[in-house]
Amino acid sequence: MSYKEEKNNQIKAKVLDAVKELPEYAASYILSISGATSPSTCLEYYRDIRRFLLFVVESCVYDTSDIRDITAEMLENLDVDFLNTYFNLYLGAYENNGKIQSNKKVSIRRKMSSVKSVYAFMTENELILKNPMLRIKPPKVTDKEIIYLNSEETHDFLKTVKHGKSNSSSMQEKYHSLQERRDYALVNLLLGTGIRVSECVGLDIKDIDISHSALHITRKGGNEDVVYMNDDLTEIMADYLTYRKTLNPLPGHENALFLSLQRKRMGVRSVEVLIKKYKDQTGISKHITPHKLRSTYGTNLYEATGDLYLTAKNLGHRSVTTTEKFYSSMSEKHKYENRNAYKPDKISYMNFYTYFRPPKKQNYGNIKNIQ
Repeated sequence: MSYKEEKNNQIKAKVLDAVKELPEYAASYILSISGATSPSTCLEYYRDIRRFLLFVVESCVYDTSDIRDITAEMLENLDVDFLNTYFNLYLGAYENNGKIQSNKKVSIRRKMSSVKSVYAFMTENELILKNPMLRIKPPKVTDKEIIYLNSEETHDFLKTVKHGKSNSSSMQEKYHSLQERRDYALVNLLLGTGIRVSECVGLDIKDIDISHSALHITRKGGNEDVVYMNDDLTEIMADYLTYRKTLNPLPGHENALFLSLQRKRMGVRSVEVLIKKYKDQTGISKHITPHKLRSTYGTNLYEATGDLYLTAKNLGHRSVTTTEKFYSSMSEKHKYENRNAYKPDKISYMNFYTYFRPPKKQNYGNIKNIQ
């Protein structure tokens, strides 16, 4: 069983256990989409729906203290003001287990989508007659500028990953030497392919095909895909695979491509910490995360090719619309820069004008003077 399959099975088990806390209609909805939706997405739906039901209970709209007692009819009778209060005010900042939680507009839109889906499910199954969520409008999300590393920052960043920060202590140099080959391969892989950090940590040794410069990955949603590496990256990964054979992983982690110092498969959080460390050591002020390295790849690929469909394909976007949303400003730039890409021959212009222009108005003077 692959790491991704094992991870998915763990999340599936978690979802099956978690939905027991929900009312029957909510649990039925999540189970109904589980066949066509990734386990991670199902878990997010569960969390969004549970948070909404908790708000209904905590607001004392109904005389109940258990979310399982919230009936479909109760949700049907919630008014628009109540729903707007939840999505537009409460989700902006609320307390959860003693901590203040906040959500950006894009997160609120997703949580709203989860609740809308439950209402739609109840309507389709005739559990409710009216759907108040149809009157709730999602918050507008403005397009943000893409944050990525420019060529100079990328060079400096990779130099730090390779050699460590300057003026390091002997202890820091020793610690860096233990991770240098792994980190250099991992960072180059993120920058050179644009794969997601979750896809990266899920890689097994067998997923790297050096002879074909290919990388076999499981995309978001569980789809299998092949990503191709450039020649430099292929060489780096070949060197790393040779090094990886010398490591002695713990049982259950033998297939993992990237191992922690504890000899276990690296997790997403470990890579996030790793990227932040090298970003700080390089002195880059931008907020750089593994996803920003993905943005760096996408930006450079699109700038080099101007091909939105190729960029979408390589990034694993299901729809080119997703890619266009992120790179729309660059699309305009390419349209402007390529305005002179095709220019008909000037002679053609002249011939066209000569052929179609109206005849010059002749000045014959006074017609009486014509002999």
